[in-house]
Amino acid sequence: MNPPLLRISDWLRHSPESASATDDARAAQLGALAVLAAGFEASDSFDYPSMAMEPLREPLAQLPQQFAGIPPDSAMGEWLNLASLAEFLQAPQLADLLLVELILRLAPQRAGRAHGYGQSERGELAALCWTRRGRVARTQGRFDDAAACYNTALRLAGRVWRDARPQATLGLAALAANRGNIPAAEVLALQVLERGSQVYALYRVPAHQLMTFTLRRRGSLLDALLHGWHAFDLLGADDHRRDEVLITMSEIALAYGDLESAARGFAAVRIAALPVRIRIPALVGTLDVAVQRLSKLRRRDAVDGADAIAVATTQSVLAAQAPLIALLEGTLSPGDVLLAVIALGEAALELGERDDAMGWIAKAVFIADQHGFHEKRFQVDSLRARIAGGAVREVPTSASGHASAAPVLRRFAALGGPLMTVTL
Repeated sequence: MNPPLLRISDWLRHSPESASATDDARAAQLGALAVLAAGFEASDSFDYPSMAMEPLREPLAQLPQQFAGIPPDSAMGEWLNLASLAEFLQAPQLADLLLVELILRLAPQRAGRAHGYGQSERGELAALCWTRRGRVARTQGRFDDAAACYNTALRLAGRVWRDARPQATLGLAALAANRGNIPAAEVLALQVLERGSQVYALYRVPAHQLMTFTLRRRGSLLDALLHGWHAFDLLGADDHRRDEVLITMSEIALAYGDLESAARGFAAVRIAALPVRIRIPALVGTLDVAVQRLSKLRRRDAVDGADAIAVATTQSVLAAQAPLIALLEGTLSPGDVLLAVIALGEAALELGERDDAMGWIAKAVFIADQHGFHEKRFQVDSLRARIAGGAVREVPTSASGHASAAPVLRRFAALGGPLMTVTL
């Protein structure tokens, strides 16, 4: 086993991360970032040659906002964004080493008048670095290390809810959710939300998103939608996270049994402008709405004996399949491919194309087994059993006969027009 890397200069020489970039643009960006970070490590200053930053301006501009209380063009703001860029470029070890160097640089014996930071400001900045170290550890599955980092951040941040404290609290909430401790995740997310406008909107958004996730898991679908709309309203109209929240809420409406609200939600998503990782669930949701509509019409036909299966409904399923199939020809993550092929298998089965359905499910089984998607494997096995036995799909029905009477569901009707404010 190779010894742990303790310095950025060691990473440059020995880390597999530095040699793993097969994409030319990413390799160039990662190289420029590593050289810049190594120069920072070798100096006593927060400054850097402006020319060295030029290759990184474009990828830095693509990063979502990372903090609210620190000027992004300040020295610390730029170095923290550079550490986030290392994560984005799939070099978590480099990100962690850069964060460690920032923490050392902020130590009282090194961060005096030369850098202009007072004691309380150094504590906040160091705490923010520790929250980022926690994020790196959590996304790598090192949950105990992540918890230690987040708790160190809370100790350094004190009682002030600026950047570090809400980020550390949300980090612990996400960690609890990763570990399946839904009640603890909710308690921590609510700690952020209970402070209202004392906490920047940047952090209230993920707190609402986390509550949407946990309440959905617990089956409290209308409460989950309420938090989803709160997150939606806090985001700017051009922020693609707004579309991401809308996709989640549309999925919840579909699970609640309100097909029309779900359809309106998915239709309002600006699919063409979204990254592929967000586009996939939007297209899958659109297809699932069409499939469930067709399934309900088939059930009505079986009960009433009427010819209720409209050609247009079948055509809507076929139309919804096409963009998903096209995306599968590109490069997607295994999770995205699995999500798409399961949906395509459901659609093929509903259309009566049994052989096509079996083909999609064979792909799904392979991906689920190869990458350990155990929860999805149960869904795949259920679909395969339906194909083999001719069983009918269970279509969700609303918990109430008047599903759309709920304010959080009525608001879907306003998408594309003046938005209502949801109050309960």
